[in-house]
Amino acid sequence: IQNNKYGQLYYNSIFDMYAEWGIDFIKIDDLSRPYYTDEIEMIRKAIDNCGRPIVLSLSPGKTQFQYAQHCLENANMWRITDDFWDNWETLLYMFDRCEKWQDHVSPGCWPDCDMLPIGRIQKTELLPEYRNRYTRFTHDEQITMMTLWGIFRSPLMIGAEMRENDEFTLSLLQNR
Repeated sequence: IQNNKYGQLYYNSIFDMYAEWGIDFIKIDDLSRPYYTDEIEMIRKAIDNCGRPIVLSLSPGKTQFQYAQHCLENANMWRITDDFWDNWETLLYMFDRCEKWQDHVSPGCWPDCDMLPIGRIQKTELLPEYRNRYTRFTHDEQITMMTLWGIFRSPLMIGAEMRENDEFTLSLLQNR
């Protein structure tokens, strides 16, 4: 949708409806890469005028660092990485991503490291080696990941089957 009167009217109508429904969180995909500045601004304006506070999450990443200030001004969350999965190399790389984005964390604005792949992360899958499996992260790696997300103040959302968490996963989620 181009930044024009009709595009803004469309977004206004959608967010007015979301506000009427009581929605308080919305994640919108395919705005971060490429980064759609005008469209994000229309969405922000529609949220600001809908009469309800709604958290705006931009995904998937990785959002280009050159748009950091625009994210701070228009979104509440934005992915700073591509899809994050359960292998040490991606976790190690996340330390660099967090260091780069650390000065852009503020109240109401959170660079998003993506979901926490803990617990049973794949229930169904065509490939047998991935079907019905728990995270491949070791216990120490899971603790490291939870610590990094917490220190960085990344949103804490898990990508797991909640009803089938093991005791260790529950201990991570319930750790005050």
